[in-house]
Amino acid sequence: MKLRPLFVPLSLSLSLATSADRAPKTCVNAWKPNLGAPDFPKGFGVNIHFTEAQPGEIKMIAAAGFRWVRMDLKWDATERERGVYDFSAYQRLMSGLDQYRIRALFILDYGNPLYDGGTPPRTENARQAFARWAVAAAKTFAGRGVIWELYNEPNIKMFWPPRPNVDEYIALALVVGRAFRVVSPNEKLIGPGTSGNDFPFFESCLKAGRLEYRSAISFYPSRRSARSRRLHEYA
Repeated sequence: MKLRPLFVPLSLSLSLATSADRAPKTCVNAWKPNLGAPDFPKGFGVNIHFTEAQPGEIKMIAAAGFRWVRMDLKWDATERERGVYDFSAYQRLMSGLDQYRIRALFILDYGNPLYDGGTPPRTENARQAFARWAVAAAKTFAGRGVIWELYNEPNIKMFWPPRPNVDEYIALALVVGRAFRVVSPNEKLIGPGTSGNDFPFFESCLKAGRLEYRSAISFYPSRRSARSRRLHEYA
């Protein structure tokens, strides 16, 4: 059996927001070392695009040495009626992963046609609804070692149409972060999950205090150029 073509190998590129000291020199709120920072397990993972695995599929992921999967937890797929949440498909996925001791990084993402016409949450009503849904997901999977990533590549127009807007993302991140702190303080929440190491986007988030509610900074290191030419960006 061959793995589905949508599998994309990835490394867990997490820079601890409270323990790293590598911020752009222009950032006035560069973070400082903190010995109390949360500990993130190391490892490699694979990006998937399914909740219903084919027979033997998760076993093959484990056999390849991957210990994580990164998967969209889509708002519109799990809240089809306002205030009614159905995470059963993701519960089945988690049961399959548990058999092979694979952990999940779930991306809280995208719009919902019930709010703002399905666009990224950019009104207060939609942001609050997104936050209620996000903490409902966190409560459902509490204590199972999930890492929660707030959004997928919000710095490109494909995922934040019609164009990226860091202020809109920050507003959403602050609402979700505060909700997590109250309802699920022990769950690890990361972000912004940018396409590439977008330092201006990171800096804007830092200046707005968004990382006060985050365990780590995350980004997705997709590249068309040779990997060896880009390693210096992560050093």
